[in-house]
Order: sequence, then structure tokens, then C-alpha cells
Amino acid sequence: MKTDKDLLKRDLLANGGCDKGVERALATLEPFFAIAESGDYPLGRGSCADVGGIATTLWHAGKLHARGCVFMAACIPHREPLWEPAPDHAFLYGRLRARYDGELTAALSNPRFEMAFGNALGDGLDAALRRSLKDAGALAQAPCGDTLGYALRAFTAFAAEGRREADALEPLVRLLPSFIPIVEAGREDDEGIWYVLSGT
Repeated sequence: MKTDKDLLKRDLLANGGCDKGVERALATLEPFFAIAESGDYPLGRGSCADVGGIATTLWHAGKLHARGCVFMAACIPHREPLWEPAPDHAFLYGRLRARYDGELTAALSNPRFEMAFGNALGDGLDAALRRSLKDAGALAQAPCGDTLGYALRAFTAFAAEGRREADALEPLVRLLPSFIPIVEAGREDDEGIWYVLSGT
């Protein structure tokens, strides 16, 4: 699907972004533009994942504790239940919103930014991710796309304005082309175990 970096750049600069910050944001998003253009979301192999790196990434992103991962392969037709029942706030999407929704920037407080981001990159990226999940059964209903979209929009807006929150989110953004953390296990005995979308 066609993307439009220039559209995103113009919108960020119009919403308080500085040249250096916008260039950083666009450079970090480069793998996602490639994914959207190709239409193929190349998730990584769970057996090759750096679990310690994922744990560090979650800590940076929101002080989230992780002591292990369960990798959910997109190539397998999963059935319900995918995991033990978990409250909404156990999902990474909800955790990120709880952490960053209050940190408003000119872009994040402007509904037009979300629309511009979608037109420039988000819609194509979402289509590529949905294509990778077409054979994943119930896993296709997990909020992977919500997590991906929110993390990228928040990072982009923060980076464009040179905000420190971009530094906290950048390791997660660099992880997301390969692995998407979804939810922390709901059982008390499994605290710190994260379910993570992978390729195989």
C-alpha cells in the first residue's frame, strides 16, 4: 500500500515539531514504511527472540515488569481462550494509554494528526498486520493493531517535539517490526509473563 512520508512530515511540522525531531521520528519509522509499502509484516521467530531485551523494552516503555514471554505464532490457527481472563489494564495497549494519554503534545491533542498518520502510514501498516494474522484464528481479534498504532503515533509526536517520552518509547518502536507484546498473564502466579505476537 502506498505511504506518504511528506504528508506526515508536513503535519508534524505544522503541529509544533522541529526539524531535528521530525527527522528522528521519520528515520525510526523507516522499517514501518517499508512494511506498509510491501504489504508484508515480517514478524520474527519466537525461538530467536531476545526475551531479556523484550523485558527491558517493556520496562523502558512504562515501568512494566516482565520475567518471561509466551510467543503466539501468527501462522497457527489459535482457538479461544488464548490466555487466562485478564482485565483491560493488563493489555499493553491500555498500559501505554494510561502512561502517555496525559502527556499531551500539539500533535496528540489534534484529531487531524491521527488522520494524517493513518493516511501517511497507519492504514497500510494495519492492512499488512491483518494480512499476517489472516490464518491466526482467534488471535486475529487481539488488540495487536491498537498497540502498534498507539505506540507509533505517541513516539512520533513526542520525537517530533524533542520530548523525553520518545526516549522511553523508542526501544518498543524498534521491537515492533518483529514482536508485538499483547498482554500480561492474568493469573497471580504468572505475573510478569507476557503474551507476545510472533511469526513462528
